Amino acid sequence: MSETWRKDKAYKSQLGARRKKLDIVIAILLVVFAGVVIEFLFRAPRFDVRNIEIEGVSGLVLDNISGNYLWIFPRANRIHIDEETLVSEIKRENPSIESIEIIYEGHTMRVIAKKKIGIFTWCETDCYYVDQRGEVFERAPSGIQSLIRLIGPIYEPNKSSGFPKPITWRYFEQNEFEGLKLMIEGVLELGKRLPLFGGLSVINVLADKNGGVELTTSAGWIIRYNVQGEATTSLRNLIINLESDDLKYQLENGKKLEYIDLRFGNKVYTKYK
Repeated sequence: MSETWRKDKAYKSQLGARRKKLDIVIAILLVVFAGVVIEFLFRAPRFDVRNIEIEGVSGLVLDNISGNYLWIFPRANRIHIDEETLVSEIKRENPSIESIEIIYEGHTMRVIAKKKIGIFTWCETDCYYVDQRGEVFERAPSGIQSLIRLIGPIYEPNKSSGFPKPITWRYFEQNEFEGLKLMIEGVLELGKRLPLFGGLSVINVLADKNGGVELTTSAGWIIRYNVQGEATTSLRNLIINLESDDLKYQLENGKKLEYIDLRFGNKVYTKYK
């Protein structure tokens, strides 16, 4: 019985050694297979990007997909191209671009860039377009009158941007600028709703370093408020004031509105001429 036990143990030991060798062989085969797949995907000619078409913006250079990755795999391969990083770098280097779409058609990669739309202008010596987030992004034609003009200080949020002043500079912080837009949109809506203020709009915005803002309306009177306050509260107080019977009475009896001051919480000051 002892001899049988020894033979069985030797057999199991040999079997275990064979399994280990088999596992090693399988692992080597899997590595080789993975290498072949990777080589096929990253170097297969049918995935090569041979042509690049750029639409929507001129002078765009895509250095990001030239050369090789890890000195082996070509970057110009649609399987390997990191589109998210590519789009991020293009937008960072081109402040006038709003969005980018990448489309592959055979061996051609189409990069479709959509430029920002200026909804304001900021003017000092020259005028520049300002986007919906309050960022200066491109020089505007001199004397442009079709957009709301922003007047006052701007600041540089990213001192290492490398762009000349004022490109990428901002007019207020993001949340403050959103409040400013809310006020302007509210004035436009009131102009549509109230017969006394038909067609009312904002023509320029004057800001100071302390967050004080004056909105000059198309009717000539001014709205004063502070961007550091709650924009919804300021707008609500403006609406209550413009819809009041007292203001309507004053205007119908020959008074002219000079300004409405919303800088003091729920206390609203109205001055007539």
